[in-house]
Amino acid sequence: MAQKSDQLAARYAHALLDVLQEQANEKAYDQSAQQLEQLSVLSQGEIKGFFSNPVFDAEEKNQVLESIFTTYKISAPIQRFTQCLAQLGHLYLMEEVAQAFEKELSELRAQTKAFVQTAFSLSQVQQDKITKALEKAVGKKINLQVEESPELIGGVRAQVGGIVFDASVLGYLDRMSKQS
Repeated sequence: MAQKSDQLAARYAHALLDVLQEQANEKAYDQSAQQLEQLSVLSQGEIKGFFSNPVFDAEEKNQVLESIFTTYKISAPIQRFTQCLAQLGHLYLMEEVAQAFEKELSELRAQTKAFVQTAFSLSQVQQDKITKALEKAVGKKINLQVEESPELIGGVRAQVGGIVFDASVLGYLDRMSKQS
């Protein structure tokens, strides 16, 4: 079931990106991604229960949606898209759609995320060097996400998609123990 909802969310995200490409610029893409992320609340907790509950009629659900749109200052295209999902009974997919949209947008921009773990905090210069090295290695623009992980002892570990670059002391010690 999860795979089916992932596929459906990916189709919705792709369709939204197609609609936005007719009018969008880079700023509009980023704004749309941010707004979809904000609307992920529609597929979580009590609000998800509200929208999936048949006790509440379409008018009540639309009023709640309008209130959310106003609160988050949601653009007209994202409002129409969300209302379409609501009419189809697919608001429960909003979080997955937001993630799929981000992935589609990254592919469109030939970007990918790199998750970097370091033993200590990195300066901006160090982050820039790591970003350039990873961009050269994978041939795509990198969106770097850094996390401190003291257990690495020293060095850095980076994951780009399914590729792991491990230049940490912990990784070195693990490799040495396996060779012995």
